[in-house]
Amino acid sequence: MSQEEDKLLDHNYDGIQEFDNPMPTWWVGLFVFTIIWAVVYLFYFEITGMGDTQLDEYHNELAAAEKLYSVGDGAEGAVVEIALLTSADEIAEGEKIFKMNCSSCHGQAGEGGVGPNLGDSKWIHGGDFKSIVNTITHGVPEKGMISWEPILKTKKIVQVASYIDQKFRNTNPPNGKAPEGDEYQGE
Repeated sequence: MSQEEDKLLDHNYDGIQEFDNPMPTWWVGLFVFTIIWAVVYLFYFEITGMGDTQLDEYHNELAAAEKLYSVGDGAEGAVVEIALLTSADEIAEGEKIFKMNCSSCHGQAGEGGVGPNLGDSKWIHGGDFKSIVNTITHGVPEKGMISWEPILKTKKIVQVASYIDQKFRNTNPPNGKAPEGDEYQGE
């Protein structure tokens, strides 16, 4: 520790005497280090702009997430046409997406479970193709179905909706859940 002696100041308040000792060297060194660090930080981040500020890092992470979970087909600002797909490859891709994300609630054959039966002729939120896409995109939070828009790109939503429309409509799967909603006759 320090070799200095305690120096008592010559004043006294309410019986309390005050020492006039220097601060410990490590404490002064830490104080000087923080001042140097602040100057380097200011120069590096604010003056030269070489480092990313917290706001820059936030925007970079937001852009990366937008790229990863974008609703287009991959290209920025790309528009995906929402139309029924009929090619075997698109339907097969829709089947993969359905089995991975939807079958736990709607069943492997669309017979229903937690979610409604997709194989009957009754539809709760509309049975036309665009209504199916809309239901998948925005979900039905009050019934427990999440919005898939932040998770699946629009193309994948259209693929799974096409799979549902082409493979489940009016199939009346065995062990199906009781019909719910309004009768959909088609266009």
